[in-house]
Amino acid sequence: MGEAMTIAPLIAALHAHAIRLGDDGEAVRALQLAFAALGYKLRGTGYFGGATDTAVEDFQRKQMLQVDGVVGLMTARSIDAMIAALGATRIEPVVAHPGADRPLWLIEALSRVGIHEGVGAIDNPVIVEWAHEIGGEIGKNYTHDSIPWCALFIDSCLHRVGLKSTGTLWALD
Repeated sequence: MGEAMTIAPLIAALHAHAIRLGDDGEAVRALQLAFAALGYKLRGTGYFGGATDTAVEDFQRKQMLQVDGVVGLMTARSIDAMIAALGATRIEPVVAHPGADRPLWLIEALSRVGIHEGVGAIDNPVIVEWAHEIGGEIGKNYTHDSIPWCALFIDSCLHRVGLKSTGTLWALD
């Protein structure tokens, strides 16, 4: 079957002793494949982007670790323990579906092409609902589609696919 795959030795071998958002390489790929074995929808691209960050934070939250999105030795050891408990000795790449080269948020955004504001004083309930789905300050403060909704659109797409959004309506965010 092969040697058991572990993340902690990969982390220990890194100069910075952590894997974080923006990193790339074989250690990131191994991390993503480990998360895929744990049920997260990661493909082992080798780039630590938003989907990997979301998976790391979710895992840290569930394991009652510090939720910072950084895979240091504590998080790596916890991942290794979970993999060992599953009895996984070899981690296979997740088979990608057609169009998987597009980020999930972009696929969600493309599904919304053609949505526009309501005419006059009438609000488009779909746009207003995006704010309610996100919740927080956005859900409280966004009441009419006459309020610029470019940031709401992107935040809603990110939220819908399980990625972290800015949580603001600032266009620059």
